[in-house]
Amino acid sequence: MFLACSNNDDNTPEEIQEFKIKKFSQNFFFDQSTDNYTLERLFDESGQTTHESTIHSDMTLYWLYNYNNSGQISEKSFIYGDDVLGRQDVFAYDQDNNIDKITFLSGTGDVVGIRDYSMEPTKLTFQQSSMYGEIYYNAEGKIVKNYVSTDTGIATQIIEYSGDNIQSINETLNNGFEKTYVFEYDEGINPLYECVENNYFNATIGDHLSLFNRHNYFSKNNYTRVTVNSSVPDSNYVKTKTTIYNSEGYPTSAEIKKNDVIIKELTYEYY
Repeated sequence: MFLACSNNDDNTPEEIQEFKIKKFSQNFFFDQSTDNYTLERLFDESGQTTHESTIHSDMTLYWLYNYNNSGQISEKSFIYGDDVLGRQDVFAYDQDNNIDKITFLSGTGDVVGIRDYSMEPTKLTFQQSSMYGEIYYNAEGKIVKNYVSTDTGIATQIIEYSGDNIQSINETLNNGFEKTYVFEYDEGINPLYECVENNYFNATIGDHLSLFNRHNYFSKNNYTRVTVNSSVPDSNYVKTKTTIYNSEGYPTSAEIKKNDVIIKELTYEYY
């Protein structure tokens, strides 16, 4: 809890409630489609992800997250159907607690891949079969560049910041196409940002960098507009986000539109 002074006559300190995110839900909508689904992510009180579910009308798929005594992600398990184990990602660390490798196991425990990592002061490199990658960090420890080379080509991602918010993401895909995201923000609290900041490795490498495609997580404030420009013809668009806040300034829900059509609804639940 934080304390703040009130304007009452006896100047008795007034408690201001601090909210910690418990569940973040996203309902995805597709025009004239039966493929609508819900994505739910659950957090413990320290902000670590414990469970992520993808809920379809006929099936629920989910990931379970486990951590070691140092708070680093140690294992992710993919479950589907009637609690069938589909895959496990096992994380190993060196004596300095830097990531050493991720071993990918099938549902029957067979090794299907190993991704080896090497840590330098501002760069993390990885190798998995013919895939090679480099991840660059700025002085604040935030990722500013991703580089991945595979048999199908090279992909890069440049992330630029303005204070604690992502200002833009510039992507070059392995097919040569380019895409740029430019963000605008309100001044509201983003409860997901604290989870990322407190558990940055787990929220990035732990999710294999997929979260950089999840624009609700990596900025201190909530975006209001994302302008997307693409080298692919007729692929430019604008996303707008309208966020509803509670009396303490924390978001309770939001609506996202793409070119003025609703594509997503968000809800936030707290401890």
